[in-house]
Amino acid sequence: MMLRIPYRSYLFRAFIGGLLGTAVLALIVWLLSGPGTLVVVTAETQSMSYTVAVPSQAVFAVRDYQLIDLVGADPPKCISGLIEPPDRAVVTYLHTSEGIVVAVEADDAKRAATWRELGLEGQPSVDLSSAFTLVPAPATCGEAMAGRLPIWGDATLGGELRPPSTVDDLSPTLLSGSVAVFGRTLFGGRLYPSQTINLPAGARLASDRDLPERERAWWGLVHFDPDKRLSMQVTASTEARRLELIAPGARIEPSVIEVRTLSRVLNDPFLLTLGVILGAAGVILQISLAAAALLREERRP
Repeated sequence: MMLRIPYRSYLFRAFIGGLLGTAVLALIVWLLSGPGTLVVVTAETQSMSYTVAVPSQAVFAVRDYQLIDLVGADPPKCISGLIEPPDRAVVTYLHTSEGIVVAVEADDAKRAATWRELGLEGQPSVDLSSAFTLVPAPATCGEAMAGRLPIWGDATLGGELRPPSTVDDLSPTLLSGSVAVFGRTLFGGRLYPSQTINLPAGARLASDRDLPERERAWWGLVHFDPDKRLSMQVTASTEARRLELIAPGARIEPSVIEVRTLSRVLNDPFLLTLGVILGAAGVILQISLAAAALLREERRP
């Protein structure tokens, strides 16, 4: 005796529809499992810090800066050249009216930054201290100049808002900025704008601490514009899925900036186009079936 499957039964069709829906949902989740967003941060701030993830990408150039050793007893000295912070060192950029102060602090006293002169690529590097500060000192070293200062690692923009102690106070204040969030299409990885958020003055922005370290990295540049005496300019990007924004005020818990999976699905231009095409095809199919049924009815004697 053969088992006959009721293909036209409601339960069978519901079962098949459930399997197809589950397969489509699993496909979407799999496609969305990779880096789905790109966040571009632009800001004017008095403070920016990051933890070095790739030392070769954290190299920066300075000219006529004064180096202050924070570990040894060496006196301050003038320095020019290329400086490479060690792996996992914390690099902090602070704004002053004379330029940008750079502080480097390694997580291990045995790790030291290296230095070599500009234009002498074959020259061996010289070890510096594991913790030091580079400051503009016009009276001692001349007019200081820093090249493009890199950001390559887990970063923090701005800091706790507090009243200044002097006119040229090295406070970590974020003056203004914006966060532009871009999504990626499921197929092709094309970027599309999702949302733009203006950052409040005095806020602090960083990747969510709960994310894996490799997903918290930022990449970008810091530069000093002599025409803007109150801040330095930061342009950076990150693929972190969530950012924490701590705004000044009574709220203690950070606000979360995140593009969720449902939002990506609903705003993906590819899926929107596909939905329109499938919807139009469904309407045309329904009209065709209705017309065919009507013709059959008219042909009956």
